[in-house]
Amino acid sequence: MPQDLGDQVAIVTGAGKGLGRAYAHWLADRGCRVVVNNRAHPGVPSTAAAVCAEIIAKGGQAIADDHPVDDEAGAAALAAAANAAYGRIDILICNAGVATDQTFAESSMAELRRNVDTNIWGTVLPVKAVWSGMLERGYGRIVVTGSSVGLYGNLNTTIYGTTKAAMSGFARSLAREVPKGADIAINVIVPFALTPLAAGQIGEEFAETLSPDRVAPVAGWLASRSCRTSGGIYHAGAGRVSRVKILETPSIAVPDEGADLAALLDVPTYQEEARSANAAGNRVVRGS
Repeated sequence: MPQDLGDQVAIVTGAGKGLGRAYAHWLADRGCRVVVNNRAHPGVPSTAAAVCAEIIAKGGQAIADDHPVDDEAGAAALAAAANAAYGRIDILICNAGVATDQTFAESSMAELRRNVDTNIWGTVLPVKAVWSGMLERGYGRIVVTGSSVGLYGNLNTTIYGTTKAAMSGFARSLAREVPKGADIAINVIVPFALTPLAAGQIGEEFAETLSPDRVAPVAGWLASRSCRTSGGIYHAGAGRVSRVKILETPSIAVPDEGADLAALLDVPTYQEEARSANAAGNRVVRGS
């Protein structure tokens, strides 16, 4: 899985900890110049600056950026900072995200908006900020972050799952807008890792197995010239990766009224789905 990153410039959002930090280090270790982005919080030391210092201490090249990416001006300022420091943007990894672990009925409007703003606008706006430059240069790699919750659903994660499902539609549709001949790819990574966002859902005994460092090579491949595909969804964790496929059954003629359409389509009932999930221990964990 060779990568050619020595002359590349990358932005990684949500890079102050967890998966974003691992991605930033992985890219910088291979010669990429990295803009480490994480939202600043009043009275709290900059996590972006801390990760940037780690990279520089190892001999890498990085700058820190504290702009909020769910704000149009912040996303534009982030892109401007990258261009001012390094002259262009080759790679954007959108990793910033938040999650809500409560039922839809319990979720306040403020919490619903927080998830939508950070997870959707916090991806769409940075992509918008770099898109015209990539089109002009005819090159770019964009990686957006999905979740198994957005693919398969889970308890108490309805709004989070909604925002993460949006990433698949966004990437798969935007991939079709790339002009013929342009070398621009946008893909979705669905990570499975022990991160601050997944705290309490995964035991600490799995810290090494489910380290973000074991997801980073997949994000790195999607961000590299070696990646020659676009609009894909890749589930990665514990040093393994799979490609997610969206499948559809063969169609059947719509039957006369009174026929059991569910039986004809072999659709499971609510109870059958619950039994299947319980038997498989199907507890989907947020990885991003």
